[in-house]
Amino acid sequence: MSTHETQGKSGPRRFVATPAEDGWPLERVLAARLGESRRGARRLLDARRVFVNDRRVWMARHRVQAGDRIELYAGPASAESACGRILHEAADALVVDKPARVVSTGPGGVDDRWSLRRGGEPLRAIHRLDRDTTGCLILARTPEAAARFVEWFRAGRVVKTYDAIVAGRFPAGRRDIRERVDGRPAWSRVWRVVAGAVASWVRVWIPTGRTHQIRRHLLAIGHPIVGDATYGASRALPPELRAAPRQMLHATEIRFPDGGGGEVVVRSPLPSDFVAELRRFGLDRGVRLRSCAET
Repeated sequence: MSTHETQGKSGPRRFVATPAEDGWPLERVLAARLGESRRGARRLLDARRVFVNDRRVWMARHRVQAGDRIELYAGPASAESACGRILHEAADALVVDKPARVVSTGPGGVDDRWSLRRGGEPLRAIHRLDRDTTGCLILARTPEAAARFVEWFRAGRVVKTYDAIVAGRFPAGRRDIRERVDGRPAWSRVWRVVAGAVASWVRVWIPTGRTHQIRRHLLAIGHPIVGDATYGASRALPPELRAAPRQMLHATEIRFPDGGGGEVVVRSPLPSDFVAELRRFGLDRGVRLRSCAET
């Protein structure tokens, strides 16, 4: 390890760009420092685990300047097996616990994996959770069920609640955010669960479901989701926030009609990595936490 490089026992790998590296593309600096190929360095950047001067950078051709502080956070351990289970099963639909780092639909997606697991049963994800968002995901088992759920979503009869860890001290009480998303009306209602000096635990209810709505709304009010590699990348973040393994957003509860005048309520326990982040930020005060790995 060079004199310009440091590494804590469990923290990121840090180094300062030398005058000889001034003007080099970031991928070249990483490849040289880590003994990696250029392709290997690009994989690290694609994982969005690299920070330059406290800001997340993933462009391989980003020009490094002498004196730049570069940090590389190790990739997270896989959480895919921890929560891949059925939360609710009916004749025409499943609600499954979507793991992190898996897309909701398409080849290799949650619906595709569950279809294979169930012997080729045709399953379709009715809505989508972002790749790194975990929790309740509805899979229709028949075309009729898919059409019915789509109509329920349009009519606002499917209600979703999320838990998130956000940057900064979130104010007490409830806050309604009505910033338009892609030109369309969007509404997020946010409550503070526990607040800390560096991060806060909030709960979010969304009657509308625009693309990346929660992530964009929380950024708009100055509290981006911890670990959000896209919407949190425009801010310089404290070191504690940069170590999050993924965006800390979890679809905790979903409610929808049961078809007979009643309501189905399905809940997903917090994933183990989410619980670990709550504890790391001291946001578990007075709250009894159980992760999906402990249920």
